[in-house]
Amino acid sequence: MTEREPSPSQDSTATSAGAAPSAHGTHAHDDPRAHERHYVRVWAALCVLLVVSVVGPMLEIPIVTLLTAFGIAVVKAYLVVRFFMHLPLEPKYVAYLGGVALFFMGLLFFFVAPDVLKHSGRMWSNVAAQSTRPAVEGDASDPAGLYAAACASCHGAEGRGDGERAPGLVVRPPSFRDPEFWATRDRERLVRVIRDGGKAAGGQLTMPAFGSQLSAEQIDALVSHLESMRPPPRRVTLQAPAPSPAAPRAAPLPPEPPAPPALAEENRARRVGFIERRLGL
Repeated sequence: MTEREPSPSQDSTATSAGAAPSAHGTHAHDDPRAHERHYVRVWAALCVLLVVSVVGPMLEIPIVTLLTAFGIAVVKAYLVVRFFMHLPLEPKYVAYLGGVALFFMGLLFFFVAPDVLKHSGRMWSNVAAQSTRPAVEGDASDPAGLYAAACASCHGAEGRGDGERAPGLVVRPPSFRDPEFWATRDRERLVRVIRDGGKAAGGQLTMPAFGSQLSAEQIDALVSHLESMRPPPRRVTLQAPAPSPAAPRAAPLPPEPPAPPALAEENRARRVGFIERRLGL
């Protein structure tokens, strides 16, 4: 029997079939240095994100803190998807499902977060969240005891911002003994900060709200105690300028010595002659 020569179509099929494994083998055995470079870039990006996550909240600007938190989350998610999940190799419907899931997660967060982060609103009250923080023990008639129970751990026993928890805070508590603190504070603002937290008055984010733990009478008594720590205003005493020392007086001139008798007689004769000439005598 004679062997039949393969047709051109069969030859091309065999050639493509034989080339496929080699192409697959090329993708399967990529250069390992390329993966190492990816890992180095991911590590550098994570280091930058770490610095941003620390510096951003220290600015105490709510919008910057919010953008920092969500921006870091988005960048980390991108790094995971790009370098570790290999989504380009998966079917397209996997990416579509992931996008839909993220969309509904965003809706869930933005519609539920206000009820979770706040304790009360116009038409509702989060009783469960309020009950998690027990009321501060103390009577309005004892403001010093209220301060010791609610404030001394951060602001210090004497209100100098040196409490036992102060070193662990991102922003150190202010000192109630500092005149600069009282330059921008009044009683109304202190009440609002204690009741609603530092964020409500544009202050420090580390100051929590005590509206669910202290009554209005307790807050008023606490503010009075804080005002008692206010340093007295500095008194400026105006003093009259010291008189300048008097200039030393010049020593009196010594008296002229008396003229000799002959010279005195001569001078007298000259004066008499001058007068007679003037009178025409």
